[in-house]
Amino acid sequence: MLHVLARTIGLVVCLVGALAIPCLATNPDPFNCTWDDWVGCSPKNTIVPGGARYVFSGYLRDDTGAPVCGFSKTQIHLDFSECTCPHTRPDDWIQSDVDSECDGYVYWSANLNFGGSCPCRIHVRVSGLIFKTLDGDGTPVPPSGIDGGLRSVDANGNGIVALDDLSVFQQEFVNTGVRHDYRGDLAQPFDGITSLVDLSWFREHFIG
Repeated sequence: MLHVLARTIGLVVCLVGALAIPCLATNPDPFNCTWDDWVGCSPKNTIVPGGARYVFSGYLRDDTGAPVCGFSKTQIHLDFSECTCPHTRPDDWIQSDVDSECDGYVYWSANLNFGGSCPCRIHVRVSGLIFKTLDGDGTPVPPSGIDGGLRSVDANGNGIVALDDLSVFQQEFVNTGVRHDYRGDLAQPFDGITSLVDLSWFREHFIG
């Protein structure tokens, strides 16, 4: 709730400022842009309650650190081309939902409306260039060391959240040996733990 309130206040301030200053897109700088560290998806991402949807986001900034406003979403992509497991994503490169907002904010939500979990590397690309690489399973991602990869409640990527996906989650939930975060840690914000919170998240997508 506090996160939503802060975003709302920020957008109001941003919109007020935009009335006085024209919004001109500049060139994003990879060293100043910031991004989330993990990606989740679900074929029901547009149906379940907003609080249970997967969102990947970032902020575009130029070489001075200033927000890049109005940068075209057609130039901002998540690159899934290294993900080789079964999946239902519509394309290897999926653009963001929106052009960058006046504070540089961009996100994927409706455009994560597909399934398939995979221990693969994912790239953030801006104008075709790699701005960030999200390492896959087995390569701890800083700062918390959580394994990466594409996470989905639709584990097998057949476009349906069903009992076979629950079976994959159950194996991860009861496993006392080596766990794979991309299979069991389903609830955002990802914490590297497979718990009842993740089961609750799965349930929202299962019955949504």
